[in-house]
Amino acid sequence: MIINCLTLLTKPMIMNTIDTWYDWEELVLEKNEISLSSEQVIILNNGFGVSEDLFFGIGTTSWDKKKRKVILKNLKIERSTKVSCYQHLKLYRISDENQLKLVLLPNNYKEYLMNQVSYVLDDTNKPIYGASKIHIPILRDENDIMIYLRFFFYNVAGRHGKFYVLNSPEEVIPLMEISIKKGNLDIKRDVKKEEKQLEDYSKNKDQNDFKIKCKGLTNYEQDEIAIENLYMVFKGSLFKADATINRKDGVVSLKNEKLVVEFYSV
Repeated sequence: MIINCLTLLTKPMIMNTIDTWYDWEELVLEKNEISLSSEQVIILNNGFGVSEDLFFGIGTTSWDKKKRKVILKNLKIERSTKVSCYQHLKLYRISDENQLKLVLLPNNYKEYLMNQVSYVLDDTNKPIYGASKIHIPILRDENDIMIYLRFFFYNVAGRHGKFYVLNSPEEVIPLMEISIKKGNLDIKRDVKKEEKQLEDYSKNKDQNDFKIKCKGLTNYEQDEIAIENLYMVFKGSLFKADATINRKDGVVSLKNEKLVVEFYSV
């Protein structure tokens, strides 16, 4: 990614709860294009020629005879200000009219150009674990832990769908909508019913009751960090679970899942 050809425009896209959390900011391309030298094309393309998959298959490519450069056009690049899990990687959303991809790329574009370091997220844990094994996640406190857990679960789908992690009751109903829509569930929602059930569950709780509790954060001789009180929306219900994160490779495990509010029986 030719970051030196980009100027920053702080213009977050607010489409839903998850996009709001990512806090995307758009990077504006100079002249609405990216220019690549022949050397850069060879590195990115693993050889000579111009491939349609040159830049993750996003945008259109053409050869500028006058400039003797490959030009990438018709693409949009955004960067998350929230995902700060890695010291040397940032999360980008790259899209054109037909497709969209989330990609972890180095902060320094030259590292990407020279080493092709990139992790394209694909709803499996493979790219995140691949990144975490090399770029050890930043896990200093509960805030870092929550950022990593959200990032992980928002981008990894299990056999039965995604878990939508949260840490406030206000997020439950918006995430319920996303969970039902993304899961293609045949559910006719009753938002008033959802609000009443959530109110009944939360009436004797405060904001802190929805916060995670971590053990082993400062014990660096211990590989695993234990997390308790992790709330998440899954399909038509609200769950609470425990989890662990391996601080060396970012591997996440869930256990002790407990149904706390069944909004809909799926």
